[in-house]
Amino acid sequence: MTKSLAAFMMVGSFLVVGNALAETGAKMHQNKQAQLHPRQAQVNGRLKNQSSRIKQGAANGSLSHRQAARLNRQDHAIYKQEQRMKAMNGGNFITKNQRQKLNREENRVSREIRHDAGH
Repeated sequence: MTKSLAAFMMVGSFLVVGNALAETGAKMHQNKQAQLHPRQAQVNGRLKNQSSRIKQGAANGSLSHRQAARLNRQDHAIYKQEQRMKAMNGGNFITKNQRQKLNREENRVSREIRHDAGH
Protein backbone atom coordinates (compact mmCIF):
# COMPACT_ATOMS: atom_id res chain seq x y z
CA MET A 1 0.00 0.00 0.00
CA THR A 2 2.78 2.46 0.84
CA LYS A 3 4.58 1.70 -2.43
CA SER A 4 1.48 2.56 -4.43
CA LEU A 5 0.95 5.73 -2.38
CA ALA A 6 4.56 6.76 -2.99
CA ALA A 7 4.18 6.07 -6.73
CA PHE A 8 0.95 8.08 -6.82
CA MET A 9 2.59 11.03 -5.06
CA MET A 10 5.56 10.84 -7.43
CA VAL A 11 3.30 10.96 -10.50
CA GLY A 12 1.36 13.84 -8.99
CA SER A 13 4.54 15.83 -8.40
CA PHE A 14 5.60 15.25 -12.03
CA LEU A 15 2.24 16.59 -13.19
CA VAL A 16 2.61 19.71 -11.04
CA VAL A 17 6.14 20.35 -12.34
CA GLY A 18 5.00 19.71 -15.93
CA ASN A 19 2.14 22.20 -15.60
CA ALA A 20 4.46 24.80 -14.09
CA LEU A 21 6.89 24.40 -16.99
CA ALA A 22 4.07 24.72 -19.52
CA GLU A 23 2.84 27.92 -17.85
CA THR A 24 6.37 29.33 -17.82
CA GLY A 25 6.71 28.57 -21.54
CA ALA A 26 3.41 30.31 -22.27
CA LYS A 27 4.47 33.38 -20.28
CA MET A 28 7.79 33.51 -22.15
CA HIS A 29 5.90 33.41 -25.46
CA GLN A 30 3.61 36.24 -24.30
CA ASN A 31 6.63 38.33 -23.24
CA LYS A 32 8.29 37.73 -26.59
CA GLN A 33 5.11 38.82 -28.39
CA ALA A 34 4.98 41.97 -26.26
CA GLN A 35 8.54 42.85 -27.27
CA LEU A 36 7.99 42.94 -31.02
CA HIS A 37 9.95 45.39 -33.10
CA PRO A 38 7.78 48.50 -33.76
CA ARG A 39 7.59 47.82 -37.51
CA GLN A 40 6.46 44.27 -36.89
CA ALA A 41 3.98 45.38 -34.23
CA GLN A 42 2.47 47.87 -36.70
CA VAL A 43 2.00 45.20 -39.39
CA ASN A 44 0.56 42.70 -36.88
CA GLY A 45 -1.79 45.35 -35.49
CA ARG A 46 -3.16 46.02 -38.96
CA LEU A 47 -3.61 42.30 -39.61
CA LYS A 48 -5.50 41.94 -36.32
CA ASN A 49 -7.72 44.92 -37.20
CA GLN A 50 -8.47 43.53 -40.65
CA SER A 51 -9.28 40.14 -39.16
CA SER A 52 -11.79 41.83 -36.85
CA ARG A 53 -13.35 43.67 -39.80
CA ILE A 54 -13.68 40.40 -41.71
CA LYS A 55 -15.31 38.65 -38.75
CA GLN A 56 -17.68 41.56 -38.24
CA GLY A 57 -18.62 41.57 -41.94
CA ALA A 58 -19.28 37.83 -41.90
CA ALA A 59 -21.33 38.14 -38.71
CA ASN A 60 -23.55 40.97 -39.96
CA GLY A 61 -23.98 39.43 -43.41
CA SER A 62 -22.19 42.12 -45.41
CA LEU A 63 -19.57 39.50 -46.37
CA SER A 64 -20.45 36.04 -47.59
CA HIS A 65 -18.71 33.01 -46.13
CA ARG A 66 -16.72 32.64 -49.35
CA GLN A 67 -15.63 36.30 -49.33
CA ALA A 68 -14.61 36.11 -45.68
CA ALA A 69 -12.63 32.91 -46.28
CA ARG A 70 -10.81 34.46 -49.26
CA LEU A 71 -9.97 37.62 -47.31
CA ASN A 72 -8.75 35.56 -44.34
CA ARG A 73 -6.51 33.54 -46.68
CA GLN A 74 -5.05 36.76 -48.06
CA ASP A 75 -4.39 38.09 -44.56
CA HIS A 76 -2.77 34.80 -43.58
CA ALA A 77 -0.54 34.94 -46.67
CA ILE A 78 0.62 38.42 -45.60
CA TYR A 79 1.37 37.11 -42.11
CA LYS A 80 3.38 34.18 -43.53
CA GLN A 81 5.25 36.57 -45.82
CA GLU A 82 6.09 38.72 -42.79
CA GLN A 83 7.45 35.65 -41.00
CA ARG A 84 9.65 34.78 -44.00
CA MET A 85 10.93 38.36 -44.18
CA LYS A 86 11.70 38.33 -40.48
CA ALA A 87 13.60 35.04 -40.88
CA MET A 88 15.70 36.60 -43.66
CA ASN A 89 16.81 39.23 -41.14
CA GLY A 90 17.89 36.81 -38.44
CA GLY A 91 14.40 36.28 -37.04
CA ASN A 92 14.22 39.56 -35.15
CA PHE A 93 12.75 42.31 -37.32
CA ILE A 94 11.53 43.43 -40.72
CA THR A 95 13.16 46.27 -42.62
CA LYS A 96 11.47 49.55 -43.47
CA ASN A 97 11.16 48.53 -47.13
CA GLN A 98 9.66 45.18 -46.14
CA ARG A 99 7.16 46.93 -43.88
CA GLN A 100 6.19 49.24 -46.76
CA LYS A 101 5.65 46.23 -49.05
CA LEU A 102 3.49 44.51 -46.42
CA ASN A 103 1.52 47.72 -45.86
CA ARG A 104 0.79 47.99 -49.59
CA GLU A 105 -0.52 44.43 -49.55
CA GLU A 106 -2.59 45.14 -46.43
CA ASN A 107 -3.99 48.27 -48.10
CA ARG A 108 -5.12 46.15 -51.05
CA VAL A 109 -6.86 43.65 -48.75
CA SER A 110 -8.40 46.51 -46.77
CA ARG A 111 -9.87 47.97 -49.97
CA GLU A 112 -11.23 44.51 -50.86
CA ILE A 113 -12.88 44.22 -47.43
CA ARG A 114 -14.49 47.61 -47.89
CA HIS A 115 -15.57 46.82 -51.47
CA ASP A 116 -16.87 43.33 -50.72
CA ALA A 117 -18.74 44.55 -47.65
CA GLY A 118 -20.45 47.18 -49.80
CA HIS A 119 -19.22 50.20 -47.85
